[in-house]
Amino acid sequence: MSSHHFVREAQEPALLLVGPGVSYATLAQLLEWVPTVLVCPPALEWALALGIKMDGVVAPPTLLAEWGPRLAHQQPLLQLPAAQNPEATALRHLWQTGHQAVNVVGPWSPPLWPPQWNAWATEGPLVLYAPGWRGIWAVGQYAKWVAAGTLFWCAGDQPQAGLQPAPGGQWLAPQPGWVRWHLAQPKWLWQSLPGPS
Repeated sequence: MSSHHFVREAQEPALLLVGPGVSYATLAQLLEWVPTVLVCPPALEWALALGIKMDGVVAPPTLLAEWGPRLAHQQPLLQLPAAQNPEATALRHLWQTGHQAVNVVGPWSPPLWPPQWNAWATEGPLVLYAPGWRGIWAVGQYAKWVAAGTLFWCAGDQPQAGLQPAPGGQWLAPQPGWVRWHLAQPKWLWQSLPGPS
């Protein structure tokens, strides 16, 4: 019996790089199933330095022209012009081309993600990756089995079970087990990533 997996186009979450923000190990996990990768200007240098094969670049037309020679080895490469707000253009393109979810890597710590991501999270499933953190847009009941030492952060909400207060408004899982939250309003629930960020 073969151990190979066949993944249909757009079945796995796409990857949108909006800025450097995670360790190479975390990025490698996100790239494991060879997702569609779109890159916005703040992440271009980082993506090129890591040798990431891009499927598309979303940027102002002048920047696309300027970067053309540096991106020649990435062909075929979709170039999506976006004079303003390349993140919104990228998300719209991914959802319109059938992607069911999008993993987003950015440079902001959990409470500092720009507020427009809240609105975009209502349009389609997003998972945000930041230095040392993974954020999901959650509402209602949330339960997950976690390892000891896992940290959580959620603005204005407290967990129902499995966590104890930690510095900086965070919550710590002192032992492995289930953690539970009830979120009355939709918001980002952040979980620490294992290993170095």
